[in-house]
Amino acid sequence: MANAPKKFRCACGTSITVETPPKSFSSIDGWLRLYDPMCPACRRQMVLYLPVTPEAIIEKFKISLEDRHKVYDRFRQARFIIDDPRSIVRKVATVDGSDVYEVRSPDKDKSYVVSVREPEFYQCNCPDHIYRAVPCKHLIAVMMKRDRGE
Repeated sequence: MANAPKKFRCACGTSITVETPPKSFSSIDGWLRLYDPMCPACRRQMVLYLPVTPEAIIEKFKISLEDRHKVYDRFRQARFIIDDPRSIVRKVATVDGSDVYEVRSPDKDKSYVVSVREPEFYQCNCPDHIYRAVPCKHLIAVMMKRDRGE
């Protein structure tokens, strides 16, 4: 599906959908290999929007074959955090271009800090993320929250 529509997002919140490639290209994918769309609102480079799924996380973070099962497990845990009304996933600040979120699970007294700077920087201060070098449930919960536009 080389000519399937592609959705892009900018850090300013603007999103666009590219449905057809420019005339000199036969596919959108061929065009995207050479050019990145610019945001019409702020003129920054936009990033390809991928819905938050385990497969998208595996691709985005280049997860090895032996660690892929961990992503599916953490994705399931992140859904529990997002779906439980007692949990907290909220943006608390923007520092040096990074959005900072607090993530608190309903069953623990601890909260963790997740920093996000699109398109490539994601960091959580939980031991799982620090020591295992795979996306943790807190980081994935923030990605889901941002994906929903909340």
